[in-house]
Amino acid sequence: NEELETSKEELQSVNEELKATNQELKTKVEELRQSKGALENLMNATEIATLFLDRNLNIQRFTPAATALFELRDADVGRSLGNLTRRFAEKDLVDEARRVLREGVTLEREVRRGSDEWYLAKLHPYRTVDDETTGVVLTFVDITKRRLLERQLVNNTEKVRRQIGQDLHDILSSDLAALAMKIDNYRT
Repeated sequence: NEELETSKEELQSVNEELKATNQELKTKVEELRQSKGALENLMNATEIATLFLDRNLNIQRFTPAATALFELRDADVGRSLGNLTRRFAEKDLVDEARRVLREGVTLEREVRRGSDEWYLAKLHPYRTVDDETTGVVLTFVDITKRRLLERQLVNNTEKVRRQIGQDLHDILSSDLAALAMKIDNYRT
C-alpha cells in the first residue's frame, strides 16, 4: 500500500509537471499562431513582390504582389527561379542569386520588364536564427513612375538648358551688334 501510495504521489507530481508543460506549450503555440498571422497579414498588405527561394533557387513562398508580377499560383511552389526571370531584360538574376548564396552578400539592381516597366530588385540571403544561409529572398519594387519622372526631369532640364542658351545667344547677339554699331559710330 505504501508503495502504491508513493507511486500515486509520484504520478500526481509527474501529471502536474506535464500539465504545467502542456500549458506552456499551449501558450507558445498561441504566440506562434499570432506571429504567423501577423507575418501573413504583413505579406498580404505589402505591395512589394517577394519570392522566398531555397538553396536550389526554387520557390518556397511568395507574396500576393509576386503573384501578380509573375502570374504565380500555389502550384508554382518548387518551381525554379530560372523559369520566371526570363521576363526581365539585361540582368541574369539567377547568377546573382547564386552569388548571394555563395558570398552571403545583398545585391540591388534595377531591372526592366518589357519596354516600359522598371523594378528595383533586391537579393538578400535568407538567414535562419542561427545565421545560416538557407536560401535567397528576392524583392521587386515597382520604380516605373520614378524612372518616368527621371526621364521627364532630364528632358525638361535639356529644354531649359537649350532655352537659356538660345536666350543668351539672342540677347548677347543683339547687345554685341548694338555695341559694334556704337563703336563704329565713335570711330567715325
